[in-house]
Amino acid sequence: MFTNHVMIAPKPKMENNINGRRLIVTGLDTNGKSSVVRDREIEARTAAPMPGYGWHRLWSWDETPTVPNNGVEPNGPNHFPAPGGARFIVFTVPPGTVKVPADFDFEAAKRELEEKFPGRAAHMESHQTGLHTTTTIDFIYVADGEIWLELDDKQEIHLKTGDSLVQNGVRHAWRNHGTKPCSLVVTIVGAEKA
Repeated sequence: MFTNHVMIAPKPKMENNINGRRLIVTGLDTNGKSSVVRDREIEARTAAPMPGYGWHRLWSWDETPTVPNNGVEPNGPNHFPAPGGARFIVFTVPPGTVKVPADFDFEAAKRELEEKFPGRAAHMESHQTGLHTTTTIDFIYVADGEIWLELDDKQEIHLKTGDSLVQNGVRHAWRNHGTKPCSLVVTIVGAEKA
């Protein structure tokens, strides 16, 4: 379907019961005029090892873009950005009642996670508690639900709908002690290690 000469892609089938997110992108049209150049649904990236979790990767780059441009997304292949790069995502965290099946194949899971989220595993701690450290500054807005940010020594900070957080590259994990999924709008900016 076309609206104002912009292609609107049909809604994709969503994995893991996580709804798609609409992404509208502006840019310059063929006449150099500001315009909507893309209007589409983004499907969540999900993985069997993490049931209920979803990452809608809306936009990314690893090199400083120039503007104005034609609205084509720059390349940012890895899960976390390089220094100066960015990722704009919606991150869904299921309630803690969602569990991995007993017959889970951990080797297959590691391969799937690396395929769908390149480079992510290098930042995760080996004991599978979700704790990780990245060389990023993360700007987080709780769009729906509630979430607990775990820091060192099991410190937990409770965040609710409407709360914001700046996470400055410290060791952390996300915990959802609530009863429904939590959606976070996140911009991850690549930084240099101190």
